[in-house]
Formats: sequence, structure tokens, C-alpha cells
Amino acid sequence: MNILMMTNTYKPQLGGLEQSISRFVKEFRSQGHQVRVLVPGGKENHSKDKEVLRVRSFLLFDGKALTVSFPGPDSVSLSRGLEEFNPDIVHAHQPFLIGESALRLSRAKGIPLVFTFHTIYNEFTSYAFGNHWFNTRFLTRLETAYANLSDCVFAPSKGIKETLERFGVMTPVEVIPTGIDPAELGGSGDLREELGIPKNFFLVGFTGRLDREKNIVFLSRTIAGFLSETSCSGFLVVGSGELMGWMRRYVKRQGLAGRVFFAGSRKGEEMGKAYRSMDVFAFASRTETQGLVLGEAMACEVPVVALSGAGTDDMIRQEENGLLLKRQDPKEFIAALCRISKLIPLEKIRMKRKCRETAEGLSISKTAGQALAAYSKLITMKLRRPGRLAGWPQSQQ
Repeated sequence: MNILMMTNTYKPQLGGLEQSISRFVKEFRSQGHQVRVLVPGGKENHSKDKEVLRVRSFLLFDGKALTVSFPGPDSVSLSRGLEEFNPDIVHAHQPFLIGESALRLSRAKGIPLVFTFHTIYNEFTSYAFGNHWFNTRFLTRLETAYANLSDCVFAPSKGIKETLERFGVMTPVEVIPTGIDPAELGGSGDLREELGIPKNFFLVGFTGRLDREKNIVFLSRTIAGFLSETSCSGFLVVGSGELMGWMRRYVKRQGLAGRVFFAGSRKGEEMGKAYRSMDVFAFASRTETQGLVLGEAMACEVPVVALSGAGTDDMIRQEENGLLLKRQDPKEFIAALCRISKLIPLEKIRMKRKCRETAEGLSISKTAGQALAAYSKLITMKLRRPGRLAGWPQSQQ
């Protein structure tokens, strides 16, 4: 099978979307399929990775939380290597910019179009742009229209599938989360010695962008409250972003600078070491479509305390692999962290085992297999009319 991924952003940018695409690409290739990733940026070339097609673009949009290149209107046809690749599937990862090119290519060649709903843009942009003209109503309509022009939509979680149905998406939606690859995280070691974190500290951890859409202000204030109420405890922060400076100043004002440890951005086995340093993973974002870091934490046997959201509810089994909080209440969050810190040894062992089981159920080989099965259905069906495949059964997930 020849699979063409089309995305506005890709490596070396580091984020959940880029990680998701990269993991699927790697697994598809390992199973013998041919994959090309078409992404705008710089001069048209094959880059160091000959299987990444970078097409000429003419506008760089550089926001606080989003950086993409805008492909020219003829960029797809200009991309060397695309015609000879002859894709069986076009898979778009955003509804705008390169997503428009994906739609044109699908229609021109009669190739099925798959769209993954990675981001709840109407919520995301309220953080990134405030009262910008990219308002909630416009973005909801944009996402819904694009999904309905696609032949299949991949939702990273059941909560997102329900959201799409509320938006009015009529195209079949398959729940296919991004998989976890434990091999990427390594199998031993942590960061405590490197960062000078006492071995007896109960360590709360967070990994991700330190930006507003991750609810960093609430998380910081809540963790500060937890550290003030407990002794022999600390907070490990892995990542960077616009709020890093504010966060450093805040913990210093609270007199907690010696108990908050900033590890910067990490990847691969270094991320595994970060997770294995933690006793609990704290997550306050409510704009996630899946919450990939939750699965990674659980792969390293770290239980999670998180706020309820469309992308987090699927991941947490209450009282088994963590605690899910329905309300954004600092006292409730602190109480949940305290509860994890006071688990007896047998309870800790049981929770670690449940975390591992959750991560195993999200293995990349399993989720990639689900995606490939969906691709195969689309390829073997004839298009009755543009934008809709006949006979596609509604997902029972």
C-alpha cells in the first residue's frame, strides 16, 4: 500500500501531532508499506529523508503556539517524486493550508481522503489568538465541512468522536488513537541524580509545552499548594514554552525554587528517564484530543491525576491507573495528589500494573493495524460521488 501523509508541520518540530505522524509512518514502513510525508517548507526538495517531500511555500505564519508554512496553490503538482509514488491513500492531518491541497489531490486522482482530527481548533485558538477573527463558529464550521468532504475521519479518542458527531460530521468516524512505542522510552534509569532530586522525594511530574492551552497557570498554582502542604515532595517539569519564565518566577516567589526541577525539552530515552523519575503524572489540559503523554507515563508505570476532558477520559480508569477529576478545583486536585502519595505498597503495585496494561492496549502495532484496516476498506470501494464512499459501515467503537 502506498500511503501519502500530508501535514503542515513535521519533524524536526517536536509536538504531539508530529510524534503521532512519525510513529504511524515508522510502523507502516516496518510492516512493508510505502509512505511519503508531504510537508511545506523551504525550497522544494527531498531533504535528508528521501521519503519526506518538502514543497515550496510562500508564507510563514509564526504564532506563539503554531508555526507552519503556507504551500503555494500548485505546490502539490510541483512536488518531485509524488507522481512516481502513485499513492493509494491521501491522509490529511489538518483541514487548512496543506489540507486544501490534500483535498484537491484526492479529487483530481480519485484517491480516498482520510482526515485525522488532531486538534480542537475552536478551543485551541482561544488561547493562541484570543478574540481573533478565527472565532469558534468559523473554526467549527471549517472542521466540520472538511470532515464531511473526507471519506473517513480518524478520531484519537471516543470523546472526540462524540464531539465530531455533535458538530454535525456525517462521514464515518473511526476511533484510532496514536499508539505507544515503549522502545522509544528505553527501559531503565531516571533523572533524579542528574537534576539533584532527593531519592526520598515524592515527585509529581509534567511533560509538554508550557503554554496556556495546557492550563499551566492552574497546574502551577495547584502544585505549589500541594508542595506547601506536604514535605519531602517535589515537582519535575519537562518541556519548554512561553510560560516557562513565568513559571520559574512564580515558584521562586512561593519559596519553592529548591523543590521544582526544570529538565528542559527531552525526547526518546531521555523522556523515558523523566517519566521513571516521577511518582505521579499531573495533567490539567482540557483541550487534548488524546493526551499522548498520559499513555507514555503509564508505559513507564506512572499513575495519572488529570482533569476530565474529551481526550483524557478514555485514558484514565478511575482508581485503577489514576484519578480523573470532573471539576477544575485546586483543592480536589491537591487531595488527589495526596491520595496517590499515601498509597500503601500493594496499592502502588496494583496501580502500576494497571498503568502498564493500559499502555499495552495502546501499542503502536495495534493502532497502526486499525488504521491500515480502515485504509484497505477505502481502497477497495468505489467512489459513488466526490467526498463519499458507498457501503462504508458505521463504526461500532
